[in-house]
Amino acid sequence: MEKVELINLIKNLDVEDEKVSDAYFGIFSDYDRGEYQQSWIEANKRGFYEFIARLVVKLSEFDSKERTNTDFVNDIWYDPNSNVTPFYIDRLNKTKQEVLEEKGKIEKPSWRDKYIGISLAILFFGTLLAGIIQILTWLYKLIF
Repeated sequence: MEKVELINLIKNLDVEDEKVSDAYFGIFSDYDRGEYQQSWIEANKRGFYEFIARLVVKLSEFDSKERTNTDFVNDIWYDPNSNVTPFYIDRLNKTKQEVLEEKGKIEKPSWRDKYIGISLAILFFGTLLAGIIQILTWLYKLIF
């Protein structure tokens, strides 16, 4: 999106101060034994609009900063009891694939994995071809 489009979007999402007091938004999770099992968002419509509006504002600043602070966590509409609090947004100039590989979430197949797959395919088709030849040989001897 262009900067002008973002500004128009911000103006459209901008809410009146009197409605902000009715807004509610919170991010929660059930933290169990050192692992997050589930996470969820609790929000009313006004709070969700506030969250979107703040993210769009941060998007307009995105190209100018490496790290953007999410100062909305101190706003009246954000639940202070939320146990998941996004404090900042890091700007990454990488693709999803690069980020996941860097974090070790995706393993690149090694050369052994590739050759094992190829070897098994060759073995399968070789065995299939040998079986077909054997059947044709038996049929030839049976007929002639």
